[in-house]
Amino acid sequence: QFGEGQVDEGVKHLEQQGDAADLAQFQIITGQTASKDRQSQEKELFEWLNTTYQMNIKHMRHLANGATYLQICDSLMARKVPMKQVDWAASPDFYDEVKGNYHVLREVFHNCMIMVDVDVRKMCTYDREVRTTHAYKDANLELLVMLKGLWDTCHLSSYDPMARRWLARHRLRHFPEWAMPVPPWERTIDLETVREAFGRGAEGWRLDGADGGLVLHHR
Repeated sequence: QFGEGQVDEGVKHLEQQGDAADLAQFQIITGQTASKDRQSQEKELFEWLNTTYQMNIKHMRHLANGATYLQICDSLMARKVPMKQVDWAASPDFYDEVKGNYHVLREVFHNCMIMVDVDVRKMCTYDREVRTTHAYKDANLELLVMLKGLWDTCHLSSYDPMARRWLARHRLRHFPEWAMPVPPWERTIDLETVREAFGRGAEGWRLDGADGGLVLHHR
């Protein structure tokens, strides 16, 4: 347990040190979030997500299925997250739909030694008590603040979020509107994504569409 004075002193010290990741982690441990107004804080975080990852997130509920957290981790960890496994359309109202995403997220945290215990029940809305009290909003805000702190200290300078989401294209018909990736026939996908998606050398190639299909064209 931390006294109020200890919490304030700890926050002040970490702010002076300029360590955003440690500050975010300390705020979670002590049950604190940023001192800003809740709505303005959420607005800033949504703007960061939408700009950085080319999304259209407007509500905490959009984060509750865990998919967006996996994409953030992917940009932090040199594309090491198995994005093909991410179910973007998983409904936070059903545990069976979100458990896969959170299983992957826990594995990512474990492998990268991120000491955060993700309580799926608190993150989602399948539990009536959590849903009616809106407790899931607090849980999602805390995790998002922590990941934003990590992103502030270390992230890939070259990262194509649309291309990485496209790896889950076998679920394309079920992509939610706020995370829908632009199809590759409307854009060029980065080399690493082509290699991962097709399992072969792809230097000098790009993806295009023909009659709704996917075609590799040489540049």
